[in-house]
Amino acid sequence: MDLIFLGGTNMSIKIERVPFEGWKSCLKISNNIMELIVGTEMGIRILAVNLVGKENILYLVPADKGLSGGGKHRFYGGHRIWHTPEDFGRTYSQDNDPVAVKEIENGFILTQNIEPETFMQKEIEITMCPDSSAVTVKHRIYNKGVWPVETSVWCITQLEKDGIQVMPIQKNDFRLTHTWNMSFWSYTNMSDHRMTFGKEYFYLKQDPSYDETPLKIGYKSTDSWAAYSTKGQLLIKTYDCEEDKLYPDNNCAFESYVNEHFIEMETLSPLTVIEAGSFAEQTEKWYLLDDIEIKADDNYINSTIKPIIDKLR
Repeated sequence: MDLIFLGGTNMSIKIERVPFEGWKSCLKISNNIMELIVGTEMGIRILAVNLVGKENILYLVPADKGLSGGGKHRFYGGHRIWHTPEDFGRTYSQDNDPVAVKEIENGFILTQNIEPETFMQKEIEITMCPDSSAVTVKHRIYNKGVWPVETSVWCITQLEKDGIQVMPIQKNDFRLTHTWNMSFWSYTNMSDHRMTFGKEYFYLKQDPSYDETPLKIGYKSTDSWAAYSTKGQLLIKTYDCEEDKLYPDNNCAFESYVNEHFIEMETLSPLTVIEAGSFAEQTEKWYLLDDIEIKADDNYINSTIKPIIDKLR
């Protein structure tokens, strides 16, 4: 199968300041194939990503659109960066102030103020491929305090409803000892119809009609990719997963949360002790394809999605 997301050879990157969903000053980066929008009045948030002429596939919290400032924590939606572990005292620090923007070749770097509660500083570097629907997103957590901190860079993408996500199951040669594990959060119902296991992949469906309870799972796979289809577009996310490193949440390099409004694709870096004045980094690569859907069927994934993944790597 050809990589149908590839564009021509004469594409160019365009960056412009635009209003978006009630915010007056956002940055839009595009290459005539795909578009990505980030906020500058609050954040850090990637607010939109889509192929040109298609709908935004990132979920935005309706009540938070256009807002900034104040001391109340807001989710906003879109793509964000956190640091583990999740805790009310550190995770939900407000990020309502403007971010610093530095333009670089084919993209920009967004830097948030130092969090007063944790003395951590978040930064995202975004670069778009000039001639294809591909984006590299580098996430950095700086320790601006005076003590070492053990944490993990946690990258969270909230996506629109009515889609299906596929994740590869960790495959190993036959061993007498265990080879991989999954983590389940306390509110996860193991009989939830949104969760389906195949032989080689497992699937999560976002069902807007199911509002009984959210669902969250996590796991580690050195295949290190996941994909989600919605609004006529397929988002493939790749990342690094190191087999010999320990990850948060009982060794999870990838996690996913789903409720009746959205689904989240979450990657995590290995647990790292960040010395004072240093930083940790997690890189994701996003690929956006047109008119390819996911079906919860291993044979379909192997014939349609997996060949694309193989070519990307």
